[in-house]
Amino acid sequence: MGNTVINGGGTTRAFNVTVEGDVYIGILTITNCAINGSGAAILNPTAILRLDGIEIIESSASGDGAAMGGGAVHNMANLQVNRVRFMNNSATGSAGSGGAILNTSGGFSVTNSSFSGNTAIRAGGAIEDASGSGTSRLITTSMTGNAAGASPGNGGGVHITGGSSLVVNGGNYSGNTAAREGGALWNGSGTMIVTGVMISGNTASGDAADDGGGIFNNGGTANILGVTINNNSSTGASGSGGGLMTTGGTVTVIGCRFMGNSANRAGGAVEQIDGLYSSNNNVYDGNTVGFAPGNGGAFHVTGRPGR
Repeated sequence: MGNTVINGGGTTRAFNVTVEGDVYIGILTITNCAINGSGAAILNPTAILRLDGIEIIESSASGDGAAMGGGAVHNMANLQVNRVRFMNNSATGSAGSGGAILNTSGGFSVTNSSFSGNTAIRAGGAIEDASGSGTSRLITTSMTGNAAGASPGNGGGVHITGGSSLVVNGGNYSGNTAAREGGALWNGSGTMIVTGVMISGNTASGDAADDGGGIFNNGGTANILGVTINNNSSTGASGSGGGLMTTGGTVTVIGCRFMGNSANRAGGAVEQIDGLYSSNNNVYDGNTVGFAPGNGGAFHVTGRPGR
């Protein structure tokens, strides 16, 4: 892709955007950048940054804080991404987040792009949104084979910290892994809207009864519409909610298909710890639960959820 290659040589950042206004970066490859901090390839503190038709590969940010990472990009303003390939980037610090993108202020819009093989130690194997407010978007974008490590290991694809909101429309989220919760998507206290997406073959490996979920909702609002959720698994000793885990808040699921999901403890397709779960015109087919203790092949309710 592109006709220019920027190779950081494993020691430097490619772009440090220090201006305000619009900045456009297009038609190039950025590879092998590294920084002992955040945003190994690109740091954007102030600009409306537009990335179009590029690829960012094998770049690594090693900052240790939970608000550090972004193996490819650390955004603190406005990030607009189109036709970008993020591959094998990493946030390697002890609490590093956002293997490809770390968003700590402002918002982002990603369209027609792909994330593969990105990793983070703490959360957000591909993307971490720690801005705490506003709404970001992932449109017709794929995430495959991204991973969140064991510190604590939430959101193999995407992790939302606090009250930020996210719209996910179209695309394929498959083969992502989280050491604890949310193999593909992890929502905090904000609103996550997921429509027309394939959530397939993702794994959450946390051992606790409230760990698991291809999609994990941590007390926020999740509206899941026309989504196929299949062959996801919660593999921890007491892992629950193979397809979807919600610990509270409000979850609305309409016109979805839960097929072939599995959990070790309970809720082969869905585990509801608390809050309100509304299901309308959905299919639950071929979901399974193991032997610890093995309750609710399709759906399991723990505690006293709202009604």
